Amino acid sequence: MYTLPLERTERFNVIRDDFTFGGTKRIALETWLPSLNTEHVVYAGSVFGWGAPALAVACQTLKIRCTILMSTSSYEPPWLRRLEEMKTRLVMKPPTPVEFLNQEASAYKDAYLVPSGFDDPGFRTAIANRAAELPAPERAWVPVVSGTLLRSLEQAWPETEFHGVCAARRHGYTGAATLHIAPEKFSNPAEQKPPYPSCAFSDAKVWQFAVQLGQQNDLIWNTNP
Repeated sequence: MYTLPLERTERFNVIRDDFTFGGTKRIALETWLPSLNTEHVVYAGSVFGWGAPALAVACQTLKIRCTILMSTSSYEPPWLRRLEEMKTRLVMKPPTPVEFLNQEASAYKDAYLVPSGFDDPGFRTAIANRAAELPAPERAWVPVVSGTLLRSLEQAWPETEFHGVCAARRHGYTGAATLHIAPEKFSNPAEQKPPYPSCAFSDAKVWQFAVQLGQQNDLIWNTNP
């Protein structure tokens, strides 16, 4: 059972899921994946996110076979070596849009295709149930790439005022939250980093907006280092 690691940072309350390798996604995956009753999953990941390592370590814990397709890049994430040491089957492709990687992943007929951003009702409910352990904050700041995390937290805290910081211009969120667009490209790290470990390509981009626009006791959800 993973508790919610809530810490005070300046005027904010911060969920520090960066303390767990694989972070928020790993914790939710370890709850959701057993419900699929599958022995093999396949996923199209990105070197700029934490979906791939989260799935790999969750599958290792649950003893589920895991195949991950990713594009090569001049950027090598710090978790890549760890994936290579696991039993994960890592398939590196020349630079390819993720939608094409998904098409290739769907050809694995013996595996369950995990959707981009883990956007599945069961996965969202796993996050929502864990978030509901806390009283709903008045305002919350959330990184947005696929939008799955933000939708999950809206499910847990329907009365909260949400601010989503979009790390990618083409995100998957549609809803009532106020959205802020990070000035950096998705593949470029945040220029203004928070005072705690945070994924430079997504979560860290929240800080510049929270510092400027946030209020006393706002909550920031940090998914990964």
